[in-house]
Amino acid sequence: MRLPRNFLDHTPLFLFLPLFTCVLANFASCTVTGGLTGGIPVTHELEYYKSTEPYTINHPFPQESTIVNSGIRPSNYTQEEMNAQCQAAFEDWVKYWITETDCPPGSARPHLGPGPGLPSYAEPYCTWSEFIGWGMLDSVMMDNAQNRTKKLFGMLNNFRKAHTNQYGLMASTVKFTGPMDSYNWDSAAEADENIAMALILAHYQWGSDGETNYLEEAQALLTAIRTHLIDKNATWTVLKPAVTWGGINLVDPCYYDSIYYPIWHELTGDDTWPALDAHYRYLVDYFCTRYGTGLLPDWCTADGLDPRIDWKPYLWSWDAQQVPTKWAVHYAWYGTSKGDVFRDAAEMFASWETNEADGDWSRIVDTYALDGTPVGHISIGPQGLPGIVSAGHQSLVNAGYQNALGIDPAKYYSWGSALGKVSQLLIYSGNYVNFTGLGGE
Repeated sequence: MRLPRNFLDHTPLFLFLPLFTCVLANFASCTVTGGLTGGIPVTHELEYYKSTEPYTINHPFPQESTIVNSGIRPSNYTQEEMNAQCQAAFEDWVKYWITETDCPPGSARPHLGPGPGLPSYAEPYCTWSEFIGWGMLDSVMMDNAQNRTKKLFGMLNNFRKAHTNQYGLMASTVKFTGPMDSYNWDSAAEADENIAMALILAHYQWGSDGETNYLEEAQALLTAIRTHLIDKNATWTVLKPAVTWGGINLVDPCYYDSIYYPIWHELTGDDTWPALDAHYRYLVDYFCTRYGTGLLPDWCTADGLDPRIDWKPYLWSWDAQQVPTKWAVHYAWYGTSKGDVFRDAAEMFASWETNEADGDWSRIVDTYALDGTPVGHISIGPQGLPGIVSAGHQSLVNAGYQNALGIDPAKYYSWGSALGKVSQLLIYSGNYVNFTGLGGE
């Protein structure tokens, strides 16, 4: 997720902040309701978006018993209770945040709601590409005879295709009243990575011999990512945060999806993906070895150094909060079959976080120096997902799950929290799975 032009405008409401269980209880309660007119997007119940035509679902939710992930799960709820909580969270996200208002025919989008707290480049009820990417991932994983999500997935994908830029990537911020300047029309790399992975999962969930060739669309998107979002020097192949800026001198570690790169390499044979994986592993090892906390910065150079840009902080902050959860998902999908670096980093972070909290999870704040010195002031509570790598972190996992479960999807600031809640609950419960059969040894 990209930062605004002026870091002082940055808001603690970015999409995957809630993936790390930030509940901003100090905001006033204000719900977003469906069926309204006068410029406010009309939202619907899940029933409205269910597919009616017959189709095969190869990997129906819940998958926790058919595709076993590595790692521990919360012990404060039964598996059946966690599955039901995933279902409720998914229905709430659709109910409050999916709309066809201001969409091309046959498409739908998650919107940001009215604000306040929107970044300077956004506007009320606009859409971010990150929401499309994570929404497509969650939708394909939630499909079963009850949810019938193939239609919703297709509508989100249609919105993505209607807002594809000249690079073959999705525009990062889709406005409706304000101008679509070049900053908004550029991509956000992580969104395109998630969309590509969602399309691959859709191929294995539903097949590509119907109206949409998911695999062909995924391969086209991977080509666009490789062509426009990769920078190289003699040492590294790095992921740019956007097409028109960033590269060797500026990377965002949270954008790297080493979870996906083994699958993409097996699918395409393209050596770009193991090269990106190698660079990300270098960064993880560099920061863990240097600081011993498991904290990575929001921004750094390809070599891990401070980019020395005022609004690109060399701190563990809102972007970097996503990093430990990606380590947890990597461990869930692969265990240590691809090495120990991500498992060890997650273990280091979970241990540091537990020591920092010292029995009081409200002590965990939004921003730290990389050595673990608190810099921020907003309490974000327990980030429990990294704890799945070890039974010794059961209490952290339980606390993180409970905190995620408490996110209210109807609050006006929940434009990211509601979707993040779905993703976290799927990961915690063992239902965030790789059902492609790709990426193995």
